[in-house]
Amino acid sequence: MQFSSHVFEKIWHPVHEGFVRLSRFSRSARLPSFNLKKYLPLPDSQEHHTLQVWTGYPWPGSSDNGNWLVTGLSQYPGGLKASIDAFWTPTDAPGRHCFSWLADLRAAGGDQPRQTARYLIASWIERYGQKQIKPVWDTECIGQRLNSIILLYDFHGSSAHESYQALIGDLVCRHADYLYRTLPGSRQNKDTLEAAGGLIIAALSLSDKAEWLETGEKALEKNLKYQILGDGGHISRSPQKLARTLKLCLDLKRFYNEAKRPLPNILQSSIDRMADALQVFRYTDKKLALFHGSQEYDAAMLDLITHQTGIRKKALRSLPDTKFERVTQGRTTLLFDAGGIPDWPYDKDICVAPLSFEMTYGRERMIVNCGSHPFSPEWQDALRGTAAHTTLTIDHRNAAEIRKDGHIGRKPRKILLKRDDGRNHTLIEASHNGYYPLNGLTHSRRLYLTDRGQDFRGEDLLTCDIAPETEHEYAIRFHLHPRVKVSLVKDNHEALLRLPSGTGWRFLQSGGTLSLEESIYFGEGTSPVKTQQIVVQGRVASEVTQVEWAFQREGS
Repeated sequence: MQFSSHVFEKIWHPVHEGFVRLSRFSRSARLPSFNLKKYLPLPDSQEHHTLQVWTGYPWPGSSDNGNWLVTGLSQYPGGLKASIDAFWTPTDAPGRHCFSWLADLRAAGGDQPRQTARYLIASWIERYGQKQIKPVWDTECIGQRLNSIILLYDFHGSSAHESYQALIGDLVCRHADYLYRTLPGSRQNKDTLEAAGGLIIAALSLSDKAEWLETGEKALEKNLKYQILGDGGHISRSPQKLARTLKLCLDLKRFYNEAKRPLPNILQSSIDRMADALQVFRYTDKKLALFHGSQEYDAAMLDLITHQTGIRKKALRSLPDTKFERVTQGRTTLLFDAGGIPDWPYDKDICVAPLSFEMTYGRERMIVNCGSHPFSPEWQDALRGTAAHTTLTIDHRNAAEIRKDGHIGRKPRKILLKRDDGRNHTLIEASHNGYYPLNGLTHSRRLYLTDRGQDFRGEDLLTCDIAPETEHEYAIRFHLHPRVKVSLVKDNHEALLRLPSGTGWRFLQSGGTLSLEESIYFGEGTSPVKTQQIVVQGRVASEVTQVEWAFQREGS
């Protein structure tokens, strides 16, 4: 029986940056002893590049993913060679060609994961080390691969035979030299931050590489100036992208300090601003809000990132450049998206959901957006749409055009925002004209939180210059977290919500028709979790259409 790479893909689908567990594999399987001379010829170059060994890698991997990677290699039908063939066949598999699985193998501990790491790295060099094909040799993938190899060299390389160390040194030099020649010609607004970081880390890990360091620092400064906004948010407006960028900058800071080299001024200032912005996107459960391609992310990783940035003050109320508003009253927190679409290329992953929001009560998520998939283009495209968010859609269309290449065509050109904070209340008013080119309609939203966070009221307004000749359908969606239970009451005019803690909330509305519909939630992992959404629907037939709604805590 033949086992294709498609079968192997089912065994090792990436989860975040790891792999899915397959229950039929035994943990007792072992790899044969690693022998580089039998497996792969040494590089032709006689120059021996000795890497600096960096210890104290601070970021956790998944030991479960690492263990299942080891057993997957050992027991794959057809033997080790067949399993490695299948593993590397999908050249666009995220995480694989960037070597993010090294952290998972390290977390598994022991000699077997270390041998697995050496097998995989050596086999990659055999297949792709001399073949500069896309996307394996994309500059950002190269940067991530360099970071993984060097940051985790103490795990996979420092105790290895000198032939393996020579192979790794040769790989690092070829990668870094490629970036050294490529980065100066990159377009001004192209995302090359990972590549710049990889080149800098390579320069600090080898002697006499001042030209690499200079080129890397110039690219780093260019990227940080463009990507990190004045308030510390990332230009993509993605909380998860912000967290990963901050993590990379902390790695660079640690390398500079250990190498006893002065930090670029922009590096520390960017870290300080990003650390403040990241706190805005973290809820009481310590995880991230689900905006613009983000999942909840790992709370332990976020805690480590925050710890390395130093003691932070209380989360900011607003990110005026990134265009997010955070409101906290009592135990209730709202996060409101009042931003537009960033410039190319950072519009490729952005979600088209102006005026969407999320709501938490204590440590419990209540009103959410649907999240994102870590690698599936089909899921990612679907989850970028307006209907996958807690906001309003018209005629089942997106508020901005998502083109086939993933970038944004038609987009809101005018987004207005006003915030009023009182002693015991907060009022936010915002509007956007994303639908105006299609039907002449402008969407306005007012959010009002009061009574120690136990009374949350909203209003959605659709306005146009003259009464439309054709009626338009609108739908206001409130996606619920999967752990929230909901039922319609009072002849389907109201909804009762029950949080896992037992806290009850009542949803009321006037101006539309109330219903419950199925929804999905991609807060983590690769599989959708079924949930529900409250939907208020109606038709636009005049110059002004108004819908009022409220979430009020029961028994408060």
